[in-house]
Amino acid sequence: MRVGIHPNKKDSSIKSNYFHQVIIPVYIPNNEGYFKDAFKILKLSIKSLLASIHSRTYITVIDNGSSSIVYEYLVKLKLQHQIQELISLDNVGKINALFKGISGHKFKLITLADADVLYLPHWQKETYSIFETFSAVGVVCPTPSSKSYLHNNQGLLLRSLLNKDLYFKDIKNPQDLKDFAHSIGNKDFYNKYQLEQFLVLKSHRKEVVIGAGHYVATYNGELLYKLDLKNTNVKMGQVGMSRFDNLSRKYGYLRLATTVSYAQHMGNVYENWMNEKLKNESEKVCELTEPQIKQIGKTSLFIYAIFNKIGSHIFKIKSFKYWYLRIKGLNPLAIKQY
Repeated sequence: MRVGIHPNKKDSSIKSNYFHQVIIPVYIPNNEGYFKDAFKILKLSIKSLLASIHSRTYITVIDNGSSSIVYEYLVKLKLQHQIQELISLDNVGKINALFKGISGHKFKLITLADADVLYLPHWQKETYSIFETFSAVGVVCPTPSSKSYLHNNQGLLLRSLLNKDLYFKDIKNPQDLKDFAHSIGNKDFYNKYQLEQFLVLKSHRKEVVIGAGHYVATYNGELLYKLDLKNTNVKMGQVGMSRFDNLSRKYGYLRLATTVSYAQHMGNVYENWMNEKLKNESEKVCELTEPQIKQIGKTSLFIYAIFNKIGSHIFKIKSFKYWYLRIKGLNPLAIKQY
């Protein structure tokens, strides 16, 4: 028997003060071998996140079959209201875990992040600035890479053939790239020339690097909610993340990055610099207003998507690619190794 009226029926609309969601899948099944330092690194990551975000950030953590110790830590974070949402799953894989975090929400910006990211001050501020300055931005990574310029960005390159605001520029801080290479256990990830120059786009005196990685990346909600959230059998890796990466090419959006690092990848082995970096970089976070993302019309996005499709083929022609890199100012000695 029901007595009375459910109070939510009087006001069924959902109100939220949050506009930026951060989704972090966590899979730490034990503290052995590969996972020996993983819990320690997770705690550093969460600490740096909480120290660097504004109050309108909604944190979703997906426990993806972690050990009881890790799960208890995550529950404590939720009970203390340090995170807004905790989803507990058996190990369904990183990709399906991300799908769970995305579904049922509607945010202007969504950051998808690994559990080993060290967030640095102003990463949100710099990310928002890119969304507000450049049109049709789909993804922003707070760590630059000189190797990502062609990845789902061929359309931008093709339509910017005669644009003097797209050019190669000397890398201000190559140590950012070296640090990432070290974190993935491959010190030769970037060759000599890839540590010297990267491709940038300028608008209103602001520069961004062309290309975005995905160990931590902030998506335009308009783009991410176009994603097909059907279950996948791929647990993780490049093949699984391609469903996210390919959105930009399909719908005509850009993949961009900051010119210097506002986050660092820690990997699975703890090193002393991580704690030192967190201590040195800690500072009071200023509140940020909700960014006014520069959107463009459906017709323009359709045209951009066509450029992406054509560009994905034409940049496979080595002679064209080499010619393009040369006219955009890449060191002639670097062209065949870039």
